[in-house]
Amino acid sequence: MHDKKAETDERVAWTETGNMYTNDIFKAAKVMAWTDMNSQQLKIENGSSTAGRKTETGSVYHYSLSWAHRETPNEEHQREMALATLGHLGLSNNEYYLVAHNDTDHAHVHIVANLTNPETGKRTHIGLDRKALQAWALEYEKEHGIHCENRVLNAQLREKDGARYYTETQKARHGIQVTRAYNASDDGKSFKNALEQEGLQLARGRRFLLAVDDKGNMVNIAKVIDGHSTRDMKKKFEDIDRDALPNVDDLSERIKKENEPFDRDAAEAEQQRKLEDAANVSGRQKAEKQEALEAKRKRIAKQEKSKSFDDYFGKRINKAKERHDIEGSRERLKDAKEEYAKVHGVGSRLFKREQFEEAYDNLQNREKQLDEQMRRFKIDIEAIYKGREWQIKKELEKQGFAEIETLEGKTDQSKETIEAAQQKMEDEGEIIKEAEASPEAAARLGNSVTGKTPRQRKKVGRIKRIAEDFKANEKALEQQAEQERIAKEFEALEKQKLDEELGKEGSEIPEFNSAEERRIWMEFKEIEQENSKDLDQDEGLEI
Repeated sequence: MHDKKAETDERVAWTETGNMYTNDIFKAAKVMAWTDMNSQQLKIENGSSTAGRKTETGSVYHYSLSWAHRETPNEEHQREMALATLGHLGLSNNEYYLVAHNDTDHAHVHIVANLTNPETGKRTHIGLDRKALQAWALEYEKEHGIHCENRVLNAQLREKDGARYYTETQKARHGIQVTRAYNASDDGKSFKNALEQEGLQLARGRRFLLAVDDKGNMVNIAKVIDGHSTRDMKKKFEDIDRDALPNVDDLSERIKKENEPFDRDAAEAEQQRKLEDAANVSGRQKAEKQEALEAKRKRIAKQEKSKSFDDYFGKRINKAKERHDIEGSRERLKDAKEEYAKVHGVGSRLFKREQFEEAYDNLQNREKQLDEQMRRFKIDIEAIYKGREWQIKKELEKQGFAEIETLEGKTDQSKETIEAAQQKMEDEGEIIKEAEASPEAAARLGNSVTGKTPRQRKKVGRIKRIAEDFKANEKALEQQAEQERIAKEFEALEKQKLDEELGKEGSEIPEFNSAEERRIWMEFKEIEQENSKDLDQDEGLEI
């Protein structure tokens, strides 16, 4: 109804619809589709049986009438012949539409008929339609002039008695058809079209091209064309896309299957088998669907029950959490840690000791407060879940217990390990007490004491400071003693030297009350000695 590869319709000469309530050629196909889809309802309304074999092929039958090049039939004649062929096929009461084209050198009209009767809803069965149309065309040519000699030859072969004679002449007939199509064509594509006009279809063979007739018989083109070599044929058929052609075996098998006579008993048995299979599949699908729905219902019920339990326990947990003010304690502990971090440096400890002690005590108090609240909160959780150990453990992890005691029966540590850890803590406590007893003990145990709790760590820090101070004092005392020893040795040497000098002079050393008096006396004696030396030098000078 359109031009080839275009949206225009200039090639359409005229159109017509029949046995339907529309003259719109574009709506005609939709009307036919509606009739076919509602065929069962039409049968019921007409009082016909709805039983019988359901067709699996299409419900539209299409063919065309084409006149020779020198024939010029008018619109009325084309319409009359189209309706005559519909009557010859038994489709005169069915829906149809006609479309005539003027884009070729020969006049032709397309006939499209609905196989479903619009009144009864029954499907019209067309048997041996090609033979029927060939017979009608032969009678038409006898009346208006012969234009297709092959049609006359085929009719004569069909009229002769005996299948053997038909088989013997079949090759000759195919040779005439293929040779005529080859001589009338200029290239491969035109040869393919000419073969189709002769009632043959071009197919792809294993080595070369073959033709297949309307019975599914294969024709070797290279052998039936006289006067032309295979090389010439291949050159002429270069424009044919071999991959686009159907396989000769598949095409022959399909045509033979289409020509097989209809076996009603086998068809009814096959239809019954399909109905049983469909019933079984339907029953199985229904059972599977029912099982799936039941499983889904149980799953939803279980999810709703689980959700209700979760909501119930969640409300109780949140209420206990609010009662113990866990979040508030965590926020206060966070603030205390931030304040402690500001004065945690060495400078703050030395010059802002009061602020450091206050922040440290606040941090300890907040830690103790949170520990106590978490302990009570844990007791509430265990009471809410009442022995559901895995739920208790899950809830404790959810609520942020960094280090929780492992539940009974699932402990990762033995009692011996716990007792050993407790004993170690007690031993560390004893060491801290011993180190606090005296500065000497603090200096001796300063490097071996450790603390686990904030209170112990505070004591360890104080002990280490005491040890450092004690060691510093000890070092200062050692330095002072060394200085005194060196002074005594120097004093002894000075005394010995002075005694030697005084011994020469015959003087005696008096007793002194202090070291300062001794120093002054010795300095005085040194001055006297220097003066006496100066006088001796003056006396020795010559004037």
